[in-house]
Amino acid sequence: MIRTEAIIESRPTALDLSDEEATLLAALGRRLASRRTWWGDDEVQDIDRSVIGCHRLPGGRWTVTVREAIGAIRVGKLQIVIRPKIPPNHFCYLASRSDLLPRIEDLETSLVQGSDFIELVVRWFLKSLERLLRKDLARGYTDRTEELAVVRGRVVPIETTLLLLQGKARALCDFEDFTEDIPINRVLRAAAGRVAASPLLAMSLRSRARAVLCRLGETGPLRATDVHARVERLTQRYTCALAFAKQLLGMGGMQLEHGDSHAWSFLIRTPELIETGIREALNQALSPTWPVIKRARKDGRSSVTFNPDLVFGSDAAIGDVKYKIASADWVRGDLLQSIAFATAFRSNRALLVGFSEDGRDIPSQVEAGEVLVRFFPWQTCMTPVEAHGQLSSAVKEWLELRSEPGFNLSGRVQQRIVDEQLPIARAD
Repeated sequence: MIRTEAIIESRPTALDLSDEEATLLAALGRRLASRRTWWGDDEVQDIDRSVIGCHRLPGGRWTVTVREAIGAIRVGKLQIVIRPKIPPNHFCYLASRSDLLPRIEDLETSLVQGSDFIELVVRWFLKSLERLLRKDLARGYTDRTEELAVVRGRVVPIETTLLLLQGKARALCDFEDFTEDIPINRVLRAAAGRVAASPLLAMSLRSRARAVLCRLGETGPLRATDVHARVERLTQRYTCALAFAKQLLGMGGMQLEHGDSHAWSFLIRTPELIETGIREALNQALSPTWPVIKRARKDGRSSVTFNPDLVFGSDAAIGDVKYKIASADWVRGDLLQSIAFATAFRSNRALLVGFSEDGRDIPSQVEAGEVLVRFFPWQTCMTPVEAHGQLSSAVKEWLELRSEPGFNLSGRVQQRIVDEQLPIARAD
């Protein structure tokens, strides 16, 4: 009998685990953390990193923390479902606007009705793939080398001679084959295979995936270069299925064995989904006046690179996205990072976007030298659409205020801030 526990990402939760289950979870977390791709653009490497933290409590219980990821883990007879740290409708609203997933209009509704995000991604992948398979799959030319009874393409002379000397009336030929075994189809097959093999998913989903695999029987296994497969003009119908497939292949799926016990994971990192979702939401509202992009700047005298999440217009303001719930006090590291980004881009305006449950308990503005830093909350007490509109309006008003002619940080802006009842807190 499988026991299911639900926890929130990055939040320690006490669970009843055996020592063997805790050992498997910790090993799984370290194995995931060893993948550089798991950490995205994070350049800091720490040998003690682990995606899953396990710590023993008095009385034999354990605290389990799954860091910056949602999904599901099964270890022994325990299945752990990891949910996002913000309300699911807000998470899915932003994730569906991320360029990492295609836009699905009713994704938020489905999530609110009780489905987990991972399950939804799998369902939409299978739905888009099944729709794709109602038509013919794309084909392409692939280089092949085989022993044939009838010559085709170019004969490989030495190997063919050896075959004849062995009494085999065959020729080794190099030729091009027009087949379904092309990169874009191999990616779909690999993702369907991962769904079919995962015990963390419902049997109905795994059965649908196996049916898809039968239809993709001519397609071979995934190759290292296939992950770079892209949709082209003649394969536009693959857009949704390929986007979901790549997301599934990057979800940290892994299996570990220890004695008679097994551990399975099906996890997806959340910071990149939220970051790109916030950036697209702001870009949608502020373009073309204030286009929002992600752009890095490197110090020409060293190897240091500055990578803010948000660059507004022609470096008019620099911003960063923090996927965490705000408090009234600044996180010193986040504040200093924002100041460093603004300084590197020679901008005196920096903003930080985070999440707030009421929109009031947030850090006050900080003036650090020539840089003014302000926190803008995505308010989860509203509906996602209302939170999107409120954030976009607040950022736009702030950008327009600071773009007025004759703007002076130490005089005019402080007076406007007082008039708007926006307090300034100076950094120590």
